[in-house]
Amino acid sequence: MKKILLPLTTLFLVSFLMVSMVQAASVTVTTAPNKIIPGESTVITVTCDEDASGIITVDAPGGSYSKSITVSAGSPVSVTYPDDFSGADSSVIGEYKVSVDLDGNEFSATFRVHFTVHVIPEIPLVGTAGAIIAMLLAVGLFTVKRRKRK
Repeated sequence: MKKILLPLTTLFLVSFLMVSMVQAASVTVTTAPNKIIPGESTVITVTCDEDASGIITVDAPGGSYSKSITVSAGSPVSVTYPDDFSGADSSVIGEYKVSVDLDGNEFSATFRVHFTVHVIPEIPLVGTAGAIIAMLLAVGLFTVKRRKRK
């Protein structure tokens, strides 16, 4: 039993070390900008440290759109949504999920289409003018009450 246990333990340790030394491809998926307003576009960038091919899929509130890509080691691939995707648009407000399937491994990112309201700030003189008017009204009220007493 001891004669078999030592080789099996050694075999297990060697195989464990070899498996832990194998590294998966490092892939990053980014979207820039992460927030857009309806009708605008965003750039999806995929970077991988080894050559790979696959598909970028954007799951939008209005449907799903795909595009094939080929990534060279260290060279990022950029596609623009919705311009590079047939039939796609960014007119629907919501969260858009980007899935990248490279050689059977899936990576993801998200971006949002949202409605924004641009607020024009008040001119500081408006607050000052309001304070001056309030003081003039107080002085006028005081003057009217004083004349009534005489």
